[in-house]
Amino acid sequence: MIALRNFRPDDFAPMLDIVADYRVVEMVGSWPWPAQPAFTKMRLTTPEAQAGKVQAICVNGVLAGTIGLVRGEIGYFLGRRFWGQGVASKAVAGFLAELHARFGPQVLLAGAYADNPASARVLEKLGFIKFGEIDGKSDARLEPRRMLQYRRQAALCMGQGAGTQ
Repeated sequence: MIALRNFRPDDFAPMLDIVADYRVVEMVGSWPWPAQPAFTKMRLTTPEAQAGKVQAICVNGVLAGTIGLVRGEIGYFLGRRFWGQGVASKAVAGFLAELHARFGPQVLLAGAYADNPASARVLEKLGFIKFGEIDGKSDARLEPRRMLQYRRQAALCMGQGAGTQ
């Protein structure tokens, strides 16, 4: 079962393990490499996390990653052992439904690196439309990479009741 919840203090060690994997953080725009304990702890306690706008993704009670809405943009990542199992699709669908219920319809943005086609497929499956490409910066990568930009119209949020089962 996939569940979204607020972060807890005991999430620190498993999150640090997740972000210690370069293959995970190279796909994230704003996470440093190598993993930094102070940065990881800070990210679990940001105002957005405390407000429930950034949450833990759990699979059968195990921390699998994170999902959030910051400055109008959805972002998410999973530990590598959870890749390819439909976890991201279900977590994003559940998060979108929760955002709609809490904040009403809104236009949402997201991005996916061009070398991360699985993330692009998640966004497209859930109604995000590609509207551009930019040179994206990742704090873990040394060089810019092509970033696909996506937008999801507010009307698509209405009735989006996909759960996180």
